[in-house]
Amino acid sequence: MGKKRSRSRYALASMIAVGGLTAVSAVPADAAVTDNKTYTVEVTGTNVGTGSTVWAGDTNATITVKVTNTSPSQSLGSVNLTLQAPFALGSAIKVGPNTSADAVPGDNIVQMRNLGLAAGGGSVTVLLTVDVRTCTATTGSFAINAKQSNDYNGTGNDFYPLTTTTSVSVPGQCQLKFVGQPADALRSTTITTVDYSPGPGVDPVSVEVLDAGGTQRIGAFTPVTALKLELATNPGGIAPSPSFLPATYSAGFATFAPQLSVSAFGYSLRPTSTGLDLQPASGLFDVVDQHVTCAGSGGDCPKTDPVSKGGVSVSTDFGTGADPANLTVSVGAGDAPLFNCGAAHPRTPTTVVSQFVFTPTTGGPAPEDFAEDRTGTFTVSFPDASRPLNTYEVCWAAPYQFQTDGGSLTQPSSVLKPGTTNQYLHVGLLPDCKRGVPLPCVASRSFTKATRTESAKITIVVNADGRDPWAY
Repeated sequence: MGKKRSRSRYALASMIAVGGLTAVSAVPADAAVTDNKTYTVEVTGTNVGTGSTVWAGDTNATITVKVTNTSPSQSLGSVNLTLQAPFALGSAIKVGPNTSADAVPGDNIVQMRNLGLAAGGGSVTVLLTVDVRTCTATTGSFAINAKQSNDYNGTGNDFYPLTTTTSVSVPGQCQLKFVGQPADALRSTTITTVDYSPGPGVDPVSVEVLDAGGTQRIGAFTPVTALKLELATNPGGIAPSPSFLPATYSAGFATFAPQLSVSAFGYSLRPTSTGLDLQPASGLFDVVDQHVTCAGSGGDCPKTDPVSKGGVSVSTDFGTGADPANLTVSVGAGDAPLFNCGAAHPRTPTTVVSQFVFTPTTGGPAPEDFAEDRTGTFTVSFPDASRPLNTYEVCWAAPYQFQTDGGSLTQPSSVLKPGTTNQYLHVGLLPDCKRGVPLPCVASRSFTKATRTESAKITIVVNADGRDPWAY
């Protein structure tokens, strides 16, 4: 034992933020004293399997703690290393150089005994496996106490400072990932993972919280704010904060029951929560006003009931066909008014775009090979009595060439079909149906007024085939 000194606390000479190395040095406040029991602590960390010094999101991080005896004359015999929240000790293995020393983990304390660290530079390094899993930025610490005695007992043999605290910062880097992607849905019904199936008994839209490596679910994560979905693409122009927030959350897994009130093609959703990295948006999905399933092998396609919006109604009546298909019908779709038929036929503020779309059912032809062979009618009715019937014309848009009312064939326009990146629409005024005129064409225009108080109704019927047209 060296000469006993007063037990005053010593100042910390440096505190370097963790980013590869943290060094905390214990230096006597009285520089004239030369026989102080002092030590230093170095902390380094790596992500298991990545070599990164960022620990966030890992289930376990490998961290080394090196204790060096800087006393000029006294040996250092024992150390207690305590991990403080949010870190939890997984295991501790002494890696040297004193192979006979003990390093025993327990209750977040690593007990190093019988070290015998020689004065003037003897050291011991302990390899810790520490749970630093956190999805939000936080700071934890290691508290280190050292004694001259080998068994950590007795008084008057403490090394200074009595407690050295080393801070470790962990940025939140967990991820959100879709487990159940949103599928096509009817307007104002619950969007699930199955097309046009609001439930019950259908898997909901869902996401999970993953670690920084994107491989393990973080069940212990508690969102800082409610985990929610936001619109990543919004072709329908829906106002912010729609009705599908927030989530039902448990153990790193969240489910949603979103609904969208505007029919449009090409919506997508993104899960968010404060403190978590934003993840890629969901796949694109459509919201429509009406859906029916058409049987194949000569099966019928059910007639759709009129769907209405703003006084305008749309219905379809298609017959039998060889291919099974989904038929969707919408009126006033938010993403549809992208085209017009020239300066002589401008869209007015009251123009409503309506549409019907055939797509293959699951198990049917591949989308690129799908050519629905059904023919039928597309009917639009709306209250308007301000102009003669023969002034009402139909501006038609479709991903195929057709004959216009002037007798010419359309050419691709500069307008992309919503939800695609390379499918340009053909646009033009439809001719009236007569001998030799191919589909699509205007079959009839009619004017009705059932009572004196009822608004006049204009109805236009288009004969068309099932090749995915749009019309208004």
